[in-house]
Amino acid sequence: MTLTFGRSVRLALAAALALSAAALGVHAQPGWPVLYSNGPTPLTSSIAFGANGGNPIADSFVLDATGGDGFFYVAAMDLTVWTNPGDRLSSVDWAIYDGNPFGIGGATALAGGVAAINSSAPLPGTGLRASEVFFPINAGFDCGFDGCKMTLWIALSNGLTGFGGPVAWDVNSGLSQAYAQGVGPIPSESFQMLGLLGIPEPTTWALMLLGVCGIGATLRSRADGPRSKPAGAAAL
Repeated sequence: MTLTFGRSVRLALAAALALSAAALGVHAQPGWPVLYSNGPTPLTSSIAFGANGGNPIADSFVLDATGGDGFFYVAAMDLTVWTNPGDRLSSVDWAIYDGNPFGIGGATALAGGVAAINSSAPLPGTGLRASEVFFPINAGFDCGFDGCKMTLWIALSNGLTGFGGPVAWDVNSGLSQAYAQGVGPIPSESFQMLGLLGIPEPTTWALMLLGVCGIGATLRSRADGPRSKPAGAAAL
């Protein structure tokens, strides 16, 4: 007999998995399926959003559940940023909203945090200025019914670099709408939202939680490393 749980229970289980992964130091890695892409990366212009210059920027993105059950698990964001040569983005504040946070009336934040950037790859031909950046989000969303679509907004602000320089988001004028706080509408930026269409049933989540716990234990064991022998201990 297979147990089927309601939407609210399954979203709660998704949140539990995300919290467990964060607590154990397990982060999403590149390679997740693309839920939304705002188009190519032209590497021709950018808009600053760093703590040392620039304004918070928000871009819309659409989650499409056509052929699915209306659940989405957003694992990570992949984007292109510009810095001074040799510098790199080290952290960024992010938030996902149910509307344009910088428009009339604002919007409600559904998820957010401060992301430490552990995955950054310089792009060729840019003089070590542009990089593809990846950071975990780990958030579940429900658009309400099978086959539905929902439009959300991702806002980035307070970008910090290793050397304290400026940081900017690559502009590609894709399908997204985009706003900068205090500025208004702007061309949209280069990014992808990665994750899964559909949130599995609790039995599947239970297996995933066990896997996360196992990965966390392995990582901690490796971090501890081999313990040194007490002075005078005999070699085996």
